[in-house]
Amino acid sequence: PEWLETAEKAFQFVKDQMVCSGSLRHSWRHGTAKHAATLDDYANLCEAALALYEVTADRAYLDQCRAWLTVLDDHFWDDKDGGYFLTHEDAGDLIVRTKTANDSAVPSGNGTILGVLARLYHHSGERGYLERAEALMATFAGQLGRNIFPLAAFLSNAELVIAPVQLVVIGAKDQTDHKEIMAVIHQIEVPNRILQCVALEQALPPGHPAAGKSQVDGKTTVYICRGQTCSLPITDPQALRDTLTQTVRA
Repeated sequence: PEWLETAEKAFQFVKDQMVCSGSLRHSWRHGTAKHAATLDDYANLCEAALALYEVTADRAYLDQCRAWLTVLDDHFWDDKDGGYFLTHEDAGDLIVRTKTANDSAVPSGNGTILGVLARLYHHSGERGYLERAEALMATFAGQLGRNIFPLAAFLSNAELVIAPVQLVVIGAKDQTDHKEIMAVIHQIEVPNRILQCVALEQALPPGHPAAGKSQVDGKTTVYICRGQTCSLPITDPQALRDTLTQTVRA
């Protein structure tokens, strides 16, 4: 809980102190935010927003991610050749606008935003996000035959587009059994995991593999989905732990 509280405070600080006239800034010092944010800034904050959304189920984080992604689509996307430029279209003092999927000291912006697009698609069911993710993969696909080593983030998130493991938790998050289920989920690292906490009055997007599924016997219920196939409903924390462990080994 302390880590989550710290994460939410950090995120709120960025929203309150590092946004000027609706645009993110790259740096902050002594109460002043400076310099236009880059692709990497937007991509990592979008990823942070989705991480907080998956943990808290607060749709404000999802909405903020969508808003920042709209900025990238409107001002960073290369309409001619695909992919996102590192800088805003209005950035000055540049000899050339660079565009790469190569990681540096940190994961690349294009690699990171690919994972953001994948998660947004699976959370919302809106095909526009999937189509943009597929266009992004096609843009840099030619690099795979030349040198895959700097493309770790891009390749990892491409797998998130193609073969995610979706954990759907249906139930009221203030119930004891919901907290027990979530504790198990947070203790086991599942590669390519997308977590969706669905309240009883909510519905998953049409076309989602778990759309229409519900609780069992009034208990918090988990479905583990790959592609369009979901597991049987799981309500027991130990059964969930065993199943997730098997999923990781597979």
